[in-house]
Amino acid sequence: MNYLTKRNFGIPATLLAAFSVLLGYGIYTSSFSLVWVALAFTGIVFLFDFDEIVKSTLKQSLTLSFYGWIVNILIRILKSVLGWFAGGESVSISGFEISSGGTTAYKIFSKMIQIIGDLADFAFLLAFAFLLFSALKGKAAKLDLNSVAGSFVKETATCPKCGEKVEKGAAFCTKCGSKIE
Repeated sequence: MNYLTKRNFGIPATLLAAFSVLLGYGIYTSSFSLVWVALAFTGIVFLFDFDEIVKSTLKQSLTLSFYGWIVNILIRILKSVLGWFAGGESVSISGFEISSGGTTAYKIFSKMIQIIGDLADFAFLLAFAFLLFSALKGKAAKLDLNSVAGSFVKETATCPKCGEKVEKGAAFCTKCGSKIE
């Protein structure tokens, strides 16, 4: 059997989609050595035009891991900034720096940052679990991650009369007043 002509090299799409989710979760948990594996896997998936479920799950998983990485960096920055003001000796507890000196307010903020980090980790874990269960059921999960990033970018349409760009869904053109269908 020639696997180069067979879609997904004969590997079931559900297994490849599940691998995509686990790869994304591995990157999210700061296993940056997996980035090279993810790049190679992504290249293979899109070069050999794997099934849509595999492509969709891979895109969502890698996007989710990127957002998670950004959130973790922001939490680390918050901890660092808080550490500047806390003073005293720092102690690391489950990856979070907690100052043993300083005022009670700084200790409270430090604990709040730790709780926010734990809640963010839990939310990302749930999102990855949702992707994994959807992949194992053979369905492409639809996490609308791009709307979070693109919520400030408005989609546009073109006026059929004057060619002006107008907001998608607008009833009339803002330049010539023609009705947009």
